[in-house]
Formats: sequence, structure tokens, C-alpha cells
Amino acid sequence: MADNKKSIMISMAFLALGLAVAVLGIAAWVLAGEGSQQWAISGVIAGLIMALAGAAGAFRKRPVSDERTAKLSAYAASWSWFSGVVVTSALFLLNYYGVVKADTTQALGLVLLTLLATLVAFNAYFRTRGDVA
Repeated sequence: MADNKKSIMISMAFLALGLAVAVLGIAAWVLAGEGSQQWAISGVIAGLIMALAGAAGAFRKRPVSDERTAKLSAYAASWSWFSGVVVTSALFLLNYYGVVKADTTQALGLVLLTLLATLVAFNAYFRTRGDVA
């Protein structure tokens, strides 16, 4: 129970920090000249992401986790990581041999989407399958 309260307090602090960063970003956006607004906009976006993550952690229901859920989540995370390595390697080879010309933003976006999508997919698959070896 003490860990639960500590987790909620950390999430609330993260929420407050995110809101502060967003407010500072908005203030910098208002005060910035035409050429330097990118950093201010980045601050607003980062602050909003931090605030949303803090709110999600502070206000979510905390179910009692069991060993099966932890085991399935660990398997899903490891398979997601492996699929991310495979996609990264394939993208590197395709770029190296000139089949695909991807810039950094496209490559990182593809890897991020792969990691997120496969984590959700493997989690759903392992939960319907029953138990993992």
C-alpha cells in the first residue's frame, strides 16, 4: 500500500512538472521572435506529454497483478524488442543497398511504430493463447 501511495505521489509530481513545462513553453512561445518558436513549441508538446503521462499514472486503477500477467507482459516486451531489432536491421540493409532511401525521421518513426504495435499485438496474442512456455 505504501508503494501505491508513493507511485501516486510520483505521478502527481510528474503531472505538475509537465504542466509547469507547458506553461513555460507557452510563455516562451509568446515572447519568442519569429525564428525561435520551435523550441517553445517543443516545450509545450513535451510538457503536455509529461502532464498526460503523470495524469494517467495518478488516476488509473491499479489492479492487483498476478504472476501470469507479469510473465505474459515480459514475453510480449521481449518479442516486441526482437521484432524492432529485425525491422531496424532490415531498414539498415535496404537503405545500405539503395532499395529504400529513408531519412532519420522516417527510420525512427518506423521503428517506434513497430515497437508500439508489436508490443500491443504480442500482448493480445499471449493473453488469448493462455500460458507461455
